[in-house]
Amino acid sequence: MHEILPGKLWLGNQYAAGVRFLFLSNLAKTFFFSHIFSNTQFHDPMTGVMPINALNILKEKGITHILSCVPDRPNLFEKDGIKYLSVGMSDTEFFDLLACLKETNTFIDDCIKSDGRILVHCQMGQSRSAATVVGYLMKSRHMTYNDAFEFVKSKRRFIGNSKLRFFNQLKKYEAKLMNGDLE
Repeated sequence: MHEILPGKLWLGNQYAAGVRFLFLSNLAKTFFFSHIFSNTQFHDPMTGVMPINALNILKEKGITHILSCVPDRPNLFEKDGIKYLSVGMSDTEFFDLLACLKETNTFIDDCIKSDGRILVHCQMGQSRSAATVVGYLMKSRHMTYNDAFEFVKSKRRFIGNSKLRFFNQLKKYEAKLMNGDLE
């Protein structure tokens, strides 16, 4: 999990949001898993975060909101007071990211304006969530695509143009923002 806007916005993957913990805890109930993998420590291969520690890490960072850009993921920590928005985004260049940005931007804005702290995540934290954060910065901070992308990449080096499948859509979004075609 990487801090993009100090004290406000983090970008991460499903491990940071504890999503793999649910899968593993259900799997652990099976004899095969508990017998074969009982001593295995599962962790995020990029950051080393173990999903079983996700809630503690979220609390340490003061996360109050989670924006999930992955379909069919549970709101694991809703009972712990974390507010969720789940937007089922597909990680393909054909998915209409622009159709989601108004809702995601509003959720992020509302969180930040209420002095909350938000984690935006997808499965790997490289494409869907990164594109969502880039789009948010373009709108809220009046940044160009290139400036927003480079800013996010400077904070989370795991993203890249090859991973940002939504490049063409975000360039169209930039043109609409510059022309005042968005409310």
